[in-house]
Amino acid sequence: MSKHGIGGVFAVLKEIATELGWNYSHGNLTEVALKAVQVYPLQHCSISTIAVQDQISTVTVNVMVADIVNFLKGENEQDNLVNLYSELGYTENSNYAHILEDLYMRFSLKLREKSLAYNEDIRLVRPISMNPFIEADADVLAGFTVDLQFEIRSPWVTDCYNEV
Repeated sequence: MSKHGIGGVFAVLKEIATELGWNYSHGNLTEVALKAVQVYPLQHCSISTIAVQDQISTVTVNVMVADIVNFLKGENEQDNLVNLYSELGYTENSNYAHILEDLYMRFSLKLREKSLAYNEDIRLVRPISMNPFIEADADVLAGFTVDLQFEIRSPWVTDCYNEV
């Protein structure tokens, strides 16, 4: 299946979210407030910049992938939970590290898969930097912000109308 232009970039990112079972949104965060989104994990995308050249355009997309941090409490609260739950990826009574590992592995592997599948139309520029975050609001979220660069055919190539 062919993916062209900016719409193709968003279609590929939405495909990744769908296949991973994540909620997908795009646009400015002022338009889609995180508080209104109740389904996690979440992948949110917005365009940062577009650089147009003769043959290609480079589209930079900001992607946020996040999930809710769970805290373990109960009868073992008085125990050293760092040691007790470390085998499950929980540290400091939460699964922060486990969430980051899961999001990092699943998202990066899907990016690679889609990069190989759609290489004719969309080229993912490497390296990819994933910046971790933790945010406490009504829920505690952990995840990554990622700036992805995609090279696509320039509209000067694909949509060349008779210029005056």
